[in-house]
Amino acid sequence: MPIVTAIIPAGQTLLARQAFLKAATQAVVDSVSAPIGSVRVYLQEVAHENVLIAGEAIGRNALVTVALITGRSDEAKAALIAAMNDAAIEHLGADGNQVRVVLYDIPSSDMGMSNGKSAKSMGR
Repeated sequence: MPIVTAIIPAGQTLLARQAFLKAATQAVVDSVSAPIGSVRVYLQEVAHENVLIAGEAIGRNALVTVALITGRSDEAKAALIAAMNDAAIEHLGADGNQVRVVLYDIPSSDMGMSNGKSAKSMGR
């Protein structure tokens, strides 16, 4: 049950936000072979004045975090990082040098799924 959260500067069009959400979903499906029905993607916009990078206000950035159940290969995770970076550049106009992707490996016992059950209890 991959959970993606992307934090971006405010001001993107609805079309750009929707395109990024779809691209981020597909990036997870393609790179780590997650079933599309298990992928969750959340987008948070923050005011430009609430972000500093290296002490400067840089508008074309993105921070993408992905929580994954432990067990994906380093190659799959590298592909996911690259795909998220590409999605931010292509759909949000982010500067690739200012995109950060952080992956969190979560034990299946610590990932909640349907109806309050852990991924482990559901056989994941």
